[in-house]
Amino acid sequence: MEINLVLAQPNYRSGPVHLNNWYLPYTTGCLWAYAQQDDLLKKNLKLVDWIWNRPFIEETVDQWEHVDVLFCSVYLWNENYVKQLSKYVKKKWPNCKVIWGGPNCDHSNNNVFQEHPYIDAFAVSEGEVTFHEVCTKLVNNESLNEVHGLVLNVQNKVQRNRARPRYDIEDFPSPYLARVFDDIIENNPTVNWSVILETTRGCPYRCTYCDWGGGTATKVKKFILDKVESEIKWFTEKQIKFIMLADANFGIFKQRDLEIARLLNESRKENPGLEGVSLSFLKNKTDSMIEIATEMKDLLHNGVSVSVQSLDPHTLDVIKRGNMEINNVGELIKKLETHKVPYYTELIMGMPGETLESWKKNIWKLYEHGFHKSIAVYPLINSVNTELNQVQKEEYQFQIKPMRGISDDNHIEEFYPTVVGTKVMPYSDYLDAWVFTKIQNVLHCSGYSLDASAECYKKGIHYEHFYQTLTSYLEETPQWKEFVFVLRDLLDQVFSDREGSATETEVDGLILKSFLGLRATIFELVFQTLEHYQIENRDSIIQHAKALVYDPLHPNLWPQTVNGKKYTYTGMKVDNMEQFVDFYSYRRGNIFVSVENIS
Repeated sequence: MEINLVLAQPNYRSGPVHLNNWYLPYTTGCLWAYAQQDDLLKKNLKLVDWIWNRPFIEETVDQWEHVDVLFCSVYLWNENYVKQLSKYVKKKWPNCKVIWGGPNCDHSNNNVFQEHPYIDAFAVSEGEVTFHEVCTKLVNNESLNEVHGLVLNVQNKVQRNRARPRYDIEDFPSPYLARVFDDIIENNPTVNWSVILETTRGCPYRCTYCDWGGGTATKVKKFILDKVESEIKWFTEKQIKFIMLADANFGIFKQRDLEIARLLNESRKENPGLEGVSLSFLKNKTDSMIEIATEMKDLLHNGVSVSVQSLDPHTLDVIKRGNMEINNVGELIKKLETHKVPYYTELIMGMPGETLESWKKNIWKLYEHGFHKSIAVYPLINSVNTELNQVQKEEYQFQIKPMRGISDDNHIEEFYPTVVGTKVMPYSDYLDAWVFTKIQNVLHCSGYSLDASAECYKKGIHYEHFYQTLTSYLEETPQWKEFVFVLRDLLDQVFSDREGSATETEVDGLILKSFLGLRATIFELVFQTLEHYQIENRDSIIQHAKALVYDPLHPNLWPQTVNGKKYTYTGMKVDNMEQFVDFYSYRRGNIFVSVENIS
C-alpha cells in the first residue's frame, strides 16, 4: 500500500544572518537516497514534505492531506521543535508512526515512552538500512517487531529489538548524486547552501563527553573514493560556498585523505565562491595532519583545529584523552608555524576534574605555547548517550542548567543541557571562569594586550603576573568595574532557565561594545603595565596594538601605516555594529587586521 512520508531534519541558518546560509539535510537525505534504490519503495513511498528549516508547525502541517510516517533526525539544536512537531502530527493523525533517529534520542531511558508517548520508535545507530526495513514493513502492512535497531513503544513501555550490526558503507548511495536535494535547492533560490561531506564513518576514540565513537562501535569505515570525488564535483556544479567534512578524524587514512584534500583544493578553480572547508583532524599522528593541512591551508575556514579541550593532566585522564599526541601543543604549533598553516584551538568549560585554578592555567599554558589569536571556548553539553551523562554525571556531581540555543527562531526555543558546576568547580567558580575567559578572549586574543604581555613574557614575566597587574589597574576604573558586574550577571542569565534568558551572542555584543567604549583607557593601562615592568619599547607596542585592534565604529581608519607597517582590515564587510558582533561570534579568530612590512 502507498505510504505518505514526511522527513524532518530542522536546522538553523549557519553564520551571520545577512548571508542566509543553510545546510542541506544530509542525514535524512542519506535515508531517502538509500530507500529510493528499491523499486517497491520508489513506487509506494510518497514524500509529502521535507522539513529542513524551522517553519511554523501548525501552518505547515495543516497543509498536509494525510501522513502515515514522520521520520525525524534529532539533535540538540532541534529537539524541542521535533517534540512539538511530533505531538501535533500525532494529535492530527493518531495512527501515524512517529520515529526518531539521531544522537539526541534518549533510547537508554526505560521510562522514555511514559515521558514521550507520542513517539512510536527510536532508530538506534546508523539509519539507512533500518529506515529501508521500516518503510518496507509499513508498505507491506507488517509489524516492526523484527526490525533490528529499533526501540519500540509498546503501550508506553520499552521494547528493544535486536541491535543492528554495522554494514559496509561502500555501496551506500550519495544523496547528492541521487539528486534528492535538487527540488529543495530549486525552490529556495535565495539561500546560500552549505553541505556535509562524509568520507568515513566512525571514531576509534572513547572521549566520555562525545557519542561519536560509541555511536558507531568505534571502527572507522570508508566510502568509495570515486563517490567522494563525484560529490565534490556536484558541489562545484551547485557552486556550494561552504563544506563541512563530517569525518571524526580526517587524516586517519593518510594517502587517501591527502588525495581528498587535493580534490577539494582543485575544485576551487571551478568554484571560486567556495569560501572554506571545516573539518576535524585525527588526534594522533600530527605529522599526517600537517601534511594534509599544508595541502589545503587556503581552504581551511578557520585553520587547523587543535582541539585539546583541556591541558590539565587529571582532567584529560578523566575524559579519556590523556594519551593523545595532539596534547603536545608546543611541538605541534612549531610545525604549523613552519609550514605557515593557520590554526586555532578549542577548550571545553566545565569538564569533570577541572577546577577554576586549572582552567586559568589552561589559558596561560596556551599563551606560553604560542596560542594567542584563536582560542574557542565552548560550554560542556551533557549529551544523553555519552559516558559523561550515564556515569560521570553522578560521580562528579554535575549541576546542569538549560542554556538557550540560537535566538533567531523564537517561536520554539531550544535549550542545551549544560554542565555549569561540578564537585570541584561549583557554579560560582564556573561563572568566574567564564568572566575570566570572555575578558581574555578580547583583551588578549583581540590584540589589546597581546604583544605587551608577550614582550613581558620574553623578559621573564609570566602571563599570569602580567594580567594580575593589568587587572588591578583596570579595577580602579569605575566603568570597568561596572562592565564586569554586568558581564557576570549576563552570563548568569545565559546559564539560567529563566524565560527570556540571554544568549552568548548578547554577551559578545556587550563585551565588544564595552571594550570599544573603554578603548583609550585600556590602552593607557596596558602602557602603564609595561611601564610597571620597565619595558623600554612600550610606545611602539601600544602603537602597534591600536592599529591591530579593529574599530567597527571608525572603519575609515583602515588601512593605516604605523612605524613602517601597513595595517589592513581583512574581515567581513559589515554595515553596522550588530553585523560585526554577528561576524565576531561566528569566527574562531579575533584579529581581523593583517600586518605587512612596507619598509
